[in-house]
Amino acid sequence: MNNITIVFCEGGHDIAFLTRLLMWSGFEDYDKRVEKFLPPFNTLFSNELKKINLSERKPGFVGASHRVPSAAFTKNDNLVFIHNLNGDGKERERREVFEIYKKIRGADSFSSKFNFSYKFLYFFDADDVGINVRLQHVSQEIGLNNNLINGKLKRHEGDTYGAYIYHDAGNGLDTGVLEDIISDLVKARHSDIFHAATHYLASNALPSQRCCELRIRNGQETYGAANKFKIKKSIISTMGQLQFSGSSNIVVIKNSDFFKSNDIASSQVCNDIVNMF
Repeated sequence: MNNITIVFCEGGHDIAFLTRLLMWSGFEDYDKRVEKFLPPFNTLFSNELKKINLSERKPGFVGASHRVPSAAFTKNDNLVFIHNLNGDGKERERREVFEIYKKIRGADSFSSKFNFSYKFLYFFDADDVGINVRLQHVSQEIGLNNNLINGKLKRHEGDTYGAYIYHDAGNGLDTGVLEDIISDLVKARHSDIFHAATHYLASNALPSQRCCELRIRNGQETYGAANKFKIKKSIISTMGQLQFSGSSNIVVIKNSDFFKSNDIASSQVCNDIVNMF
């Protein structure tokens, strides 16, 4: 396998969603032990794992380290490594991963045999800043003179680059998050359950303070400052509890039948993302 795609994601929800799309499009899990990975990635990732303390590992798609893929897939001559950066403001960590792959290829006798063709893909929420601002940041990070176009690939210094910025395409907005895309997929056949979940959450809204973490300091209960409630995530979670009690949104997004292959196939957004791979 000479075609290597490296994917940078904000978090586990993104990876669960991309897993659905990749499996739908014919990719399969690269379900090998790390030491059995394609050389030299077997040695590379094994060495990285040796640096990690067990206590640093987290559940879901967080993975042992941003330097080690949280998920991997294969199709024909293509190998996909997905890295979880656990946030969108992790330029230093993305640069670390980027350099790890770039350093594999070299002129020395060891590196010269690894004639890999690299594709680097970036996935972020538009949030309130919008698609163009996100694309501008990614393009600057890569060193492009002209900004990337959402969902399109571009060659640069021998490698291929692309980005998809999640946004509320269903309402024609250039802002938004991954959950907007998932909501559009879910509402295609389950709008009644979607709206019921939305109504339940709205009818039982809590005061802002109670949406902050409850902490105990010196035996006293206090609240944190950050409001953790996000309505779009909560709608998906509420629907998911009808199927997978106590499961996280990662499990719901990856395994729920609230959207299926036909819904993915009819989604322009999903097709645009898959075509990048």
